[in-house]
Amino acid sequence: MSAHFRLSVGAVVFAMTAALLAASPASASSSEYLRFGDSHMSYSPVVKRRATLYGRVATHRAHSIKVRSKRSGSSWSKGSTVKTDRNGKFKIGITLPSKPGSKYYQAYDSKARSTSAKYTSTAKLTTATPWDITFRDEFSSTKLNTSKWGYRARGAIQGGSKRYCSKSESRSVKAASGSLRLTNRVSSTSSTTSAQERACYSAMKRAYKNAYGSRYKTYIKRSGKYWARIMDSGHVSTGSATNGHTVNLTKPGIVAAKIRFAKPRGQHAGFWMRPIGGGRAHEIDVVEYMGYNGSRNSLYQFMYTDAGSQIGGTGTHGILTKFANKHRPYRGYHTYSVEWDGKGTYLWRVDGHTTYKTKRSVSRYAHELIISQLASDYELPRLPRTKASYTSVASVYSWAR
Repeated sequence: MSAHFRLSVGAVVFAMTAALLAASPASASSSEYLRFGDSHMSYSPVVKRRATLYGRVATHRAHSIKVRSKRSGSSWSKGSTVKTDRNGKFKIGITLPSKPGSKYYQAYDSKARSTSAKYTSTAKLTTATPWDITFRDEFSSTKLNTSKWGYRARGAIQGGSKRYCSKSESRSVKAASGSLRLTNRVSSTSSTTSAQERACYSAMKRAYKNAYGSRYKTYIKRSGKYWARIMDSGHVSTGSATNGHTVNLTKPGIVAAKIRFAKPRGQHAGFWMRPIGGGRAHEIDVVEYMGYNGSRNSLYQFMYTDAGSQIGGTGTHGILTKFANKHRPYRGYHTYSVEWDGKGTYLWRVDGHTTYKTKRSVSRYAHELIISQLASDYELPRLPRTKASYTSVASVYSWAR
């Protein structure tokens, strides 16, 4: 007689169905059956899905068994070892499928009395998601995909944004196979005007005074040929591209980017959203990194409302600072995201873990996605300009439902 076991799933974040394959009803005892539980929690493609599998095998004593899995058309995995109790019951935590489709589970009991009883019946788990991908770029080309991205404010000095000493230029954006790299480079004098250079000189002098006080002239001297030179910054957006992709904050959505940040201070890299056309205060900073100063990493997530209010910062109870000091955002890639329900609730996350939540009024304007590595005037005294440092972006996604 083939063995059967009971299988249920708890804490699942998407819809599921179960099917019993190759099972003979006549062979099952009254205490042995197979089933999947289900959940009513909403599914999010940026949250790691964990569940607990519960089961029971026919050998009713404490011993070790294997629980294995596979997708359609693939081979069974080697499986994970789990111990049963004296009644043959067991449970095991698993990471459920990250994509829509089916996955099969089966338990193997080497202590079963007969060969036919060693393998349990097979359970089929089918997952579905209400989310549709509306934008995706994994930067697989060696050129910037201009149907998806354009250079934002290219060549413009944005004094109103406190950037008299930097401007957006294509030379500071490089597409490599598997990532988009953004940096700040010293501009050539042939690409700037005398008026721009004078404005930069005044802004830079103020910045050095604020940073170094009465010693500012000493640090100006150390800057040498880089003193009062305008920087070319990496700055791209979907709204500047051919297709002009935007997101709608009045309907549920998610945006996410996988990023490894540049380390030096004196610049700030970010993944953010702004209304198309500008002139409005609303802004969502999915993530912003100000660099590492030797003792502290400055990682932020903000929102600026249409009324100009600033919300957010270092996350709930400073969780972003703790995360950054532990993981160092310049050492490896992490996924930064924000999700909204279209009614005013926003959830920021890092690697699927919620870092901040707020409820605010919804902006009715279409927002573009922006990736940048900028150098504001107040930061420049801290920026090493002898060698470029890069922020690398491995992927950008947006979803809607």
